[in-house]
Amino acid sequence: MKFGLLVSEGPYTHQASDSAYQFCVAAIAKGHEIQR
Repeated sequence: MKFGLLVSEGPYTHQASDSAYQFCVAAIAKGHEIQR
């Protein structure tokens, strides 16, 4: 499956960017693709 993510928060202002990064790492580990 291919995923595309948009994070519109600063890297140190909210947990959203860290959660998005962790999601990407987990998805790639399962064999999915992340589109940018």
